[in-house]
Amino acid sequence: MHHALPARSNSLADALLSDDKLVRRFVELANDVVYAMDLQWQLQYVSPKWSDVFGSDPADVIGKSYVPLIHPDDLPRCELALERTVKLGLQQNDIEYRVRHANGQWQHQSSNIAPLLDAEGQLIGVFGIGRDMNERKRQQAALEETHNTLAKTNQSLEMANAELTRHRQHLESIVLERTHNLAAARSEAESANAVKTRFMSNVSHEMRTPLQGILGYAEVGKIRSDEATPDELASYFDSILRAGQQMHHLVEGLLTLANKSWDEHAGLSQESRQEIDVINFAHSMATLARLRAEKLGQQLAVDIQIPTLCMVGDLPRLQQVFNHLLGNAFRYSATGSTTLWRVRGTSLDTKPGISFEIIDQGCGIPESEIKAVFEPFYESSRTASGAGSTGLGLPLSHCIVARHGGTIALTNRPEGGLNCQVILPVLASISTPPLA
Repeated sequence: MHHALPARSNSLADALLSDDKLVRRFVELANDVVYAMDLQWQLQYVSPKWSDVFGSDPADVIGKSYVPLIHPDDLPRCELALERTVKLGLQQNDIEYRVRHANGQWQHQSSNIAPLLDAEGQLIGVFGIGRDMNERKRQQAALEETHNTLAKTNQSLEMANAELTRHRQHLESIVLERTHNLAAARSEAESANAVKTRFMSNVSHEMRTPLQGILGYAEVGKIRSDEATPDELASYFDSILRAGQQMHHLVEGLLTLANKSWDEHAGLSQESRQEIDVINFAHSMATLARLRAEKLGQQLAVDIQIPTLCMVGDLPRLQQVFNHLLGNAFRYSATGSTTLWRVRGTSLDTKPGISFEIIDQGCGIPESEIKAVFEPFYESSRTASGAGSTGLGLPLSHCIVARHGGTIALTNRPEGGLNCQVILPVLASISTPPLA
């Protein structure tokens, strides 16, 4: 029995291959459209599935050209496949194109075509199997839409993540900035407290010295009032007077620094404003300074080369500034040295200005102390002797010059000595008579 089965199976295969009705039955039951057309594209056979896919009766298309049913954009691709099949005898697979449905819509189809031969082996047409691709296309479109949606969602998430990152970085920068500001504020407060402590200590020290002198000479004078000579008493009074004057200058300086109206950003009050002839002012300062230099065994060289100009300012305060700066030049210069008083026209913030320079032959100032000397009570290394210095002269000068809209700068000269330059704004002409 086992040997008979193959014989029956072979007989069935032979019957199937030889029976056209059975082959036609397979074709009719197929889910794909089976068709045959001649070499002129005229349909000679279509399977019943045609009506399900394209909505028309198979009998209506038999003997008609397949070309009008093919989408014009897809026709070149179909022609190329047919040409390869006819000329080369090659089967063409997966030819995708669109075919018009009876309702006028385009249906997506994929066909495999092969040469159709007669009994003598002559090419008489093309045999094809077409598969409906609409559902696949719909699924593909849905998949693409899903992919695009996911891509947009991913892009939105990435943008949101980037925005969150930027927001986090911004918050971190704010925190860092505020932390830095708090640290800076704490450091500034600590520095201010240290400055305040140092200021009070310096004030106490500076006031203690002249006060001790006053009390000391007053006590000595009282004890020796009966036996002291007039000259001795006069020397006591002179010492008390000098100490009192020193304390007076100290108190005046402190009051000036403490007065907000003299803040460097406050500007000049209307009451203190007056027009000052620059030439007269420069020469008057030179005259007084030359007398002081001669008393110290020094010389003052004067170089004033300016046109007729005037400046608006507080004359007593400006005289105070240059008296102090010239006095410093003499104080820190040796006997026999020469200090230069040079006045020139210049510019200040693109506006006309006047440059006052005091150039001495002294010891200069260490570069590390150039800025510090403008702080109240700062004791430079060159002021170790402290002769008559309160530590307020340069801070006051800086304050007064700034209030006049000017600048003051100290520069060590390569050949030795210090160059102190004050630049003040000026007017182009004088509207009031020059000051004597």
